[in-house]
Amino acid sequence: MYHILDMKEDNNKNWGNNESIQDRIAYLLSLWFSQDFIVLLQKERSALYTRASMEAKICAILDIWFTDPVKLITSAPSILWFNIESIITKIEDMKSLWFQDPVKMINRNPATLHLSILNMKQKIEDLKKLWFQDPVKLITSAPAILWLNIASIQNKLSELERIWLKNPKKIATTLPAIFWYSLETIHSKIVSLHEMGYSNPIQLVNDSCQALWYSTPSVRNRLDILHSLWFSNPIKLTTTAPSILGFSLENITSKIDALKNMWFSDPISLIERFPPILYLDSRSISYKIDIFRWLEFSDPIKMITLFPPILGLSIENNILPKIHLLDSFILNKNDSRWLLLRAPSILATKLDKTWIILRGLYTLGLIQSEEALQQYKAIDILEIESFVLAVKQLSQDDAYLQNSNSEKVTQLITRIRSLKKMADKATRKWEILNSSWDKIKLRYIRWYWT
Repeated sequence: MYHILDMKEDNNKNWGNNESIQDRIAYLLSLWFSQDFIVLLQKERSALYTRASMEAKICAILDIWFTDPVKLITSAPSILWFNIESIITKIEDMKSLWFQDPVKMINRNPATLHLSILNMKQKIEDLKKLWFQDPVKLITSAPAILWLNIASIQNKLSELERIWLKNPKKIATTLPAIFWYSLETIHSKIVSLHEMGYSNPIQLVNDSCQALWYSTPSVRNRLDILHSLWFSNPIKLTTTAPSILGFSLENITSKIDALKNMWFSDPISLIERFPPILYLDSRSISYKIDIFRWLEFSDPIKMITLFPPILGLSIENNILPKIHLLDSFILNKNDSRWLLLRAPSILATKLDKTWIILRGLYTLGLIQSEEALQQYKAIDILEIESFVLAVKQLSQDDAYLQNSNSEKVTQLITRIRSLKKMADKATRKWEILNSSWDKIKLRYIRWYWT
């Protein structure tokens, strides 16, 4: 692109101080500098720069990992009279302030080179005083913050609080551009969202301030696209996952087609029940299906259709440990697969809670009971404190232990529900501490406080 090698090989021309202005202009144009930039540069330096000096500057800029010297110079012509060593020093100093990629920051906002390290350090300290948890990350995402007055930042945060936005600092960290939005602009966007059918746009912005990023015509267009693709309630869908408002028609249709190719019969319903599926790479979805087949699940597609959030679970940290735990309690592997195929939401339960439920069913002699497996999902959604106490009480009831498995399960669920009504959570917690289940106490308390 920059023709630097061609230039080095051209020995027939006497490049240097004998170059004409037209020669220098022609060379800049060959590097894809615009005519407007050249005119502006001539106002600063009427004779422009020699071809050799431009070559040296561009090579030096490339050497310090700037990928597009022309764009950088066009954005900040002053870089042409910066000493390269001073740029390298600035980059190293920025790294000492924990900026991970100063080159990327300078590419985004070349004027950063004009700021002293002392100014940057002071801005970081000022942002910390305003209780921003990670000022470096905030500045990295929006380097222009370095030029904002701290008083104006504080004023903007106060304005956001006045219009019922709950956590202005979190919003500003996620969407730094909000510092440059006027209060009228924010209010106008919120009103527009309400007019489009969002019942609580303030809550929408509190949950995901990205909703403010998209223009009103863009939001309307995305809602129309979702309607055209037969999504039943685009407002609800984008309230759950506002980032969808930034997806193009091609993004959405390609994911729908990919899900159809994986044999999901109703991709639209799947996405409506688990909108983050649109963010997942199709290859990772296919890989997870293959893993379930490898784990001897007869119908992974049915399992995912029943509980789509399973696609968001980690294989190594969640799915495999949970299946191993079930297999260790339920001696017949087919029974654990049968259970998960019918109640895949179990995989989303905390590991310790699953351990407690399995240990409780084992204590009551229900661990291999088909009736308990059938009702596992109903037990899993009940309050764990009441479950532990119900097991403690029923395990000491001889009449209960003589019942059939079906009656045991029914009475267990009834007892759990009645205990929940009888005492507050804190009381049940202290009763658990006095339980005779040493292992369960330890695991339960660890689970309770995490």
